[in-house]
Order: sequence, then structure tokens, then C-alpha cells
Amino acid sequence: AVYAIGSASVADSGNYDVLISGTCSQSRSAIATLSVEQPTSITDQPRSTVACVGSPVIVPIKTLGTVKDYQWYKDGAPLVGQNGPALVIPSALLTTAGTYWCVITGSSVCGTPTLTTQQFVIDVAIPTTITRNPTDQLVAFGATVTVEVQAEGTGLGTLGDLVYRWYKGGQELVDGPRITGAATSRLTIRDIRQSDLGTDYYVVVSGVCGTVRSPDFAIIVPSVEITRQPSSQTVCAGRPVQLSIDYVPNHPSVTQAQISIQWMKDGQPLSDGGNIFGSRTATLRILTATPADEGDYMCVITVQPGGSQVSSQVARVTVHTQPQITQQPQVGVLCEGQPFEIRIAATGGGLQYQWQLDGQDVPGATEAIVRVPQAVMQLDGRTARCIVRNECGQVTSQEVTLSVQVPPTITQQPPAEVRIAGGETLELTVVAQGSALRYQWRRNGQNIPGATSSTYRKLNAQGADAGTYEVVVSNDCGTVTSRTVAVSILSSRDDEPLPVAGAAWLHVEPMPIASDATVRYRLARAEQVTIVLFDMAGKERAVLFRGYAGTGETTLRLSVQALDLPSGTYSLELRTASGTAIRQLIVVVR
Repeated sequence: AVYAIGSASVADSGNYDVLISGTCSQSRSAIATLSVEQPTSITDQPRSTVACVGSPVIVPIKTLGTVKDYQWYKDGAPLVGQNGPALVIPSALLTTAGTYWCVITGSSVCGTPTLTTQQFVIDVAIPTTITRNPTDQLVAFGATVTVEVQAEGTGLGTLGDLVYRWYKGGQELVDGPRITGAATSRLTIRDIRQSDLGTDYYVVVSGVCGTVRSPDFAIIVPSVEITRQPSSQTVCAGRPVQLSIDYVPNHPSVTQAQISIQWMKDGQPLSDGGNIFGSRTATLRILTATPADEGDYMCVITVQPGGSQVSSQVARVTVHTQPQITQQPQVGVLCEGQPFEIRIAATGGGLQYQWQLDGQDVPGATEAIVRVPQAVMQLDGRTARCIVRNECGQVTSQEVTLSVQVPPTITQQPPAEVRIAGGETLELTVVAQGSALRYQWRRNGQNIPGATSSTYRKLNAQGADAGTYEVVVSNDCGTVTSRTVAVSILSSRDDEPLPVAGAAWLHVEPMPIASDATVRYRLARAEQVTIVLFDMAGKERAVLFRGYAGTGETTLRLSVQALDLPSGTYSLELRTASGTAIRQLIVVVR
């Protein structure tokens, strides 16, 4: 009988068999697998691109038909791990630049075994960065000021240069009678006027790989000079704070009446009252500091007319309180030989830590978190605590008792192979050491309910109990898995299974099978033979032999790798034309 498909398509792929029916019986053929492949073609070529250093690069291609493999190349060399429909580079480097292409392995059945894409180029650009920011400029009215910025990166201008734009208060500057260089790295302003003064100048630099903005800088006409800056201070709560400046006018015509002083905290003006005195004088006093007084202080001097200003340096006032522990030390189960940490959390500022073991200082243990590379049994039962101190006082944490457990180890493995007759008791045992051990036996990778002791016992074992067994031993410190046990349940105590009918004989060795095995069989007479491998679900996995065989012993090779067999139990079946059938259970352990 013949079944023909006039014009095969991918939809015709699948498994086929034929059912032959007669007057007295019917028979089904073996399964034949049909794979229909399509010719391979490239529908969208990869394109050249420009990437920035550190950014990802993804260059896709599109194909039609059957594709077996992709291999991307750079400058003639294959790229390891680049075997997909897109070239993926997680983070571009300067060395990423080059010429690329892809070789596509298609369907040899359809006449397109390999295709090569067009070459494309990946260029890598340097990120735009400012290497030297513009600085504040102190100038006189009518003078000329030049401000310069230094930057690097890959340019995007007509000549491949970086693009510069200078701003004042968000307004872009343009060249004119008094301003030049507004589109260069060097800005010049001539004949300084009041309208030119400000602290909100900045420059924006643009390139292929981004745009960066400089910090603000100032162009000001100074009227006083601060000769003594305020100093940062750290005090305990309740103590006084005093911040002072000294200044001198930079010109004899500046009088004290023209000068006004304003102290600022965190950018906001202060006023006298409550705890604050001298907010508009050269000396600021805080009578009794509280945590609310902590912050950044500065003094701003304004001179009239014109309102030019000079600001002092920022003085940081830090207010510490007595240490208070907000999280006591805690530690769970420690595992011998494994790292652990113990930590504490506290408030107060400027804190120092000293951990103790049984009341004695531990050298070097002076951080809020102590990390120990290895827990040892000598720590078991000892107590740890931490003393937290600063210049305002100290506090001692609660004690915590350390408990060290031993991770599980297997000292005696179960046997690698067990063969018993059906109906006998299957018993597997493991011997392990460790603290508070837990056991879980598994069959064919699945947990066996209730099998949670060091010995697994199954009464009246049957063929369905054959397979691969292992036990997982665990505790709070880890998990170990025993070696795999290959369990075969035989139809009798004889190592070689009995035939279902006829006088044939079948045997497989070694057992269990890790890679290759030898199949030996013997026929009572010369005739047609079929040897088929089934999984335990009854699905045919492979036909090892189909043909004419003579009397006497014959051998075949069974390759686990060639048949791509996962670990498990299988049935090997021998059938002859005269009706003889033999089944042999085999166990694969990979």
C-alpha cells in the first residue's frame, strides 16, 4: 500500500502509520516520521550602526524557511556564543568596533545549506563628558571675562566636533557685539554690565553619545572679601554652637552701611529667636543645639548698590545624640565551615562599635556588621554583644547566644545497583552525619511520599517500582544527594528475563547503562526479527534492529547518547515473525 502527498508543506510534518485490516485480523505498521523543511532565505539584512561605550548593541536579521544554525563573525573570526538570529553585545567597548556578518545554516534538503549576510559595520563612540568645568568669574564692570570648558567625546557637528551651547538662567547665549564664542568651548563677554552678572551660568556639551550639563558658575562683581570662613562643627545635643566670619571691603568706598549679612541654613534664611542669635551679624550663635539644628550653614554678604553678593563656604553642623540601639543583634543557626554575619543598628551619629565574645573585646570587630568567613564549633554556646559609643555616651546591646550546627555529609552511600525479583522487599539505606538531619527519598527524580527516614523500604515490589532512586539528606545548613541507585525488578530470581513465548533469549549488559551497552539475543530458528525500545509510557523510542537473523547468539550496540535517552527505566522488546516475544527492562543512568 502507498500513501502519496502531491505537494508537501510544513503542515504535513508528523508521524504516519497504516492500519491493515483483513477478514480475520488487523495489523498496524510501525510509525514513520515525515519532516518537511522550507528553503532558507534572508528577508532583512543586518545594518551598520553606531554604539556608545557601555551601551548594548543588538543587530537582528530576518529569515524565512528552515534555519539550523546562526554563526556571527567579526573581522573574519567567529564569535563564541553568538548563534542566534540577532547579534547581542551587552556592553559595547572600543574593541567592539569592526566589520561583522552572519553565516546561516539552512536546509540542505531544500538546496540552501548556507547563506551569508551582507557585511555591516559597528562603530563605537566615546561618551560625552566634561573633563574640566567652567569656574566662577570675579570681574569688574566694563571688563572682559573669558570662561572655558574642557570636554571629550565623539562629536556630531558637521566637522565631527562636539557642540557647545552656553546659557544664563536657562536662556541660550548667542554671538553679538559683546559676546563671542557662544557656540565654542571658550565664551568671552566684553564690557561687563549689571545684566551680565549672575550665578546661573552653565554650558551644555553635546556629542554622539549624549549631552552633559556643567554645574552652574557665577560671573559677579565682588565688593567684599571673606578672610575667615566658618568652620564645620560636631557637637552633642544641648551644647552651644558658634559660627563666625571675618570680611574686609575690597574698595575704600564701600561703607558698613552698604553691607548686609544673612546667615542661611540648608539654603533658607535664618532669623533671631528661640535658640538662634546673630543671624544678621558676623557671628551666629545657637545656644543649645538639637538634632533639628543639624545642617549646612553659610553666610551671604550683600553690597548695595547693585546687590552684588559674596557667600561664605558651607559649614556643616552635625549634632550627635547619645547612642540608642534601634535593632538588637540577632543571629540564626550557624553552619560549621560556612560564613555568617551578625549586625546591630543604632542612632546617635559618629558611632563607634566594639563587639565582644563572652564579655571580651574581639580585635578588629569594630563595625555595625561583623562578617565571619567560617563558623567553627568553638563558637557554639558562646555569647556575643556590642558596645556602641560616641563622644556623647555609650550603650551595650543585648547578648545573643551562638548555635553552630554541622552540615550534612553522607558517610555510606546506598548501592549503585539493586536487582530483586517481583514480590520481594526493596530496601535502600544511607548513612549520614550532621545536625538534625532530614531525609527524602526520590524515584525517577520525584519525591516518594512518606519516605523520610535513612532507610527506604517497599514491600512486595513490582515492575512499576523499577527505576532510579536517590535520597536527599538536609538540615538547616545544607543539602547533599546520594548517588543514584538503579533498581531492576525481575520476573524471576534469574538475572536474565524469561521469554513470554517461544525459545528465544535476550540480554543487555552492563546494567544500569551510562553510555553504551551490548544487546545479546539468541533465536531458536532463523527468521525475521524486530527489536524495539519503549519507554515506560509505552511510547516507541527507537527500532534497534529489523531484519533477518540466524540461529545462535547475535549482538547489537545500544548508545544512550545516539538515542538521546534521559535517565529512567525502559522496556526492550524482541519480536519474531513466528510470534515469539521477549521483554527486558533496562535502566539508564546519565
